[in-house]
Amino acid sequence: NADDVNATLHYSFTSHAGDWQSKATQFGWSYASPLQARVLAQPQRGVLPAGQTSFVKIGLPNVQMTTLKNSEQPGRGVIVRLVETAGRATETTIELPHFPVKAAFACDLVENDLRSLTIDGRIISIKLAPFGFATVRVVPDEANLPAVTMLKAEAVADSRVQLNWSGASPNYYVYRSEDPNAPPTAY
Repeated sequence: NADDVNATLHYSFTSHAGDWQSKATQFGWSYASPLQARVLAQPQRGVLPAGQTSFVKIGLPNVQMTTLKNSEQPGRGVIVRLVETAGRATETTIELPHFPVKAAFACDLVENDLRSLTIDGRIISIKLAPFGFATVRVVPDEANLPAVTMLKAEAVADSRVQLNWSGASPNYYVYRSEDPNAPPTAY
């Protein structure tokens, strides 16, 4: 009834062979949740290995990554959210070829740790229920990052500071706090 609901429905059709619970559900997830990319204004430094490479690899085709982001709590790693799309209990892997992994935890939706996950190098194992979701917090191994030397801070404006340092330049998290005696509250 148009008076009760102000909604628009969209449809998309595709062909597939075999069981509707396999490729059809993956197509539905892809159509309903398209990839959203963020443009990075500056060129990124670093060299990727020759040939094909991925930042994240999910081990099975019936598992789709829905989120990859920094944790909402500064300094607590990266969040990966997955959904199982074929309606069957599954154990899959998350591989992070360019991200040294120190620890991984299954979390709830607000990123509270529930349990530790098994790690093999840069590969994390996780179980999903049929059509289930999983939130994983991945903690980077920061022990191998090169030390920052000759750090300089220069005031640019009342609310901005420019930081410069020497040495290698991987990505670092920079934290801020309004109170020097309080823990940092934001990147």
